[in-house]
Amino acid sequence: MILHTQNIIISHKVEHNFNKRNDKVKAIQTVATLEHIAHDEIYTVGDGYNDLKMIEAFNGFAIRNAKDAVKYESLGIYETVSDLIKEIETENVSKRL
Repeated sequence: MILHTQNIIISHKVEHNFNKRNDKVKAIQTVATLEHIAHDEIYTVGDGYNDLKMIEAFNGFAIRNAKDAVKYESLGIYETVSDLIKEIETENVSKRL
């Protein structure tokens, strides 16, 4: 299980704390490597310009109040993160090829 909240990614094997100078994509890739998670099984969600790289790099989604650029690059737009999680759990979401 991986939890990402308040700029901290927590997994069974590592806690990675990043700030504005760190790259979210690299942080996620680090955790994915340690946890043996396939690239196509990584889902991200964001709302701001600082989330664009992560939205583009993985199966990225936006929330309703996201910047237009984030919405444009995302695979879908959800009202809440909880709504997206429900869709992921039922395997009813798009994936990047």
